[in-house]
Parts: sequence; C-alpha cells; structure tokens
Amino acid sequence: MSYQIKDQRMKRAIEELKDIILDKYPEAAFRISEGEDSGSIHLHATVDLLETDPVIDLVMDKVLSFQEDDGLPVHVLPEPMLERLDELRELIKRTNPLRINPFL
Repeated sequence: MSYQIKDQRMKRAIEELKDIILDKYPEAAFRISEGEDSGSIHLHATVDLLETDPVIDLVMDKVLSFQEDDGLPVHVLPEPMLERLDELRELIKRTNPLRINPFL
C-alpha cells in the first residue's frame, strides 16, 4: 500500500524532486512514506549507485528551499538498488579492519 499525498503543494514538490533525480539517474525508482514527524513526507529514491551521497547533493538546495521557504516537510532518502548491497558489504569487509558492523 502506498502513501497518498493530499496536499497539492507537496505533490508538486515531490514531482519536482523526482524530475531532478530522474534527469541525472533515469533508472531511479521512487516510493513515498510518511515520516515519524507529523506531516513529514519521505521520498525514497532507489538508484543504481553504491554510494548515494550524490543524490543528496543533487537535491539538497531544492529540499531546503521547500522546507524553509515553502514550509513543506519533505525529505529525500536515497537508497542503493538491492544489487548494490552485496557489493557494499564486500567493500565494507575489505576496508573495515576492525570488522565493525556499520548496519547496526
């Protein structure tokens, strides 16, 4: 079951954020969820990247504008595609000499 956004301004903000991400990552997939904060909306963006920080860099200014200028509590949460998780685990094994589990 997907979360339904009722506020038209929030719908437009989500669509604009999706468009920004799709311009750079056309394979991106999205889902929307309600945040723990009242009224907060999370846009989950699944991208074919091992490290998802570039997605945040891409949308950060727009997200802050929506939050601060428009009062819209929207957040973008990038996630690697499942196929990248095994690659990420292997990278952590090779580069983590203390064998600390970063997924805890």
